[in-house]
Order: sequence, then C-alpha cells, then structure tokens
Amino acid sequence: MHKVGCGGSAMCVEVLDAQTGEVTRGLPNAYDGDFLDLSYQPDSNLIIVSGITANTEEDMKGNRLKKRDRVRYYEFVNDEFRLLKIKDS
Repeated sequence: MHKVGCGGSAMCVEVLDAQTGEVTRGLPNAYDGDFLDLSYQPDSNLIIVSGITANTEEDMKGNRLKKRDRVRYYEFVNDEFRLLKIKDS
C-alpha cells in the first residue's frame, strides 16, 4: 500500500501487486492528506483507515455521513475493498 497525491491536499491510497509493482486497486475514497493514517500487516487482509474523506461518504446502510474523522475497517479480498465497519473517532 502506498499514498499518492490526487489533487490539492487530497491523498489517495493504492494497493500494489507485490510481484509486478502495478496498482491493483485504490481505496474507495480520497482523504484529507493532513488527517490520514493507515494500519495493516503484510500477512493480513484487514486494512484500517483513519481520517477525513475528501468526498462525501456513506455509512453501512447507504446513508450520507457528515464530514468528520472516522475509522474504517476494510477487508481486501480478490482485489476488492469490502467495508466491514465504520466508527467515529
């Protein structure tokens, strides 16, 4: 995983294929670069993302959320991010 600027102060996070170095997938949202923290282990599919999204965000039921700092738990399987849980910081 690596962070890359994607316009203004926004940061995007991408997963790289370990064998080819090519981008496999990016997180579903861009984040405010001043408020972005990632936690993951190389031998795990769990990715924890803390921060403020740059774009609108929806909860687990599809309801629009107000912009604020949150922690999101994703499972990365078959080159897809599956949102497991969201909680306010």
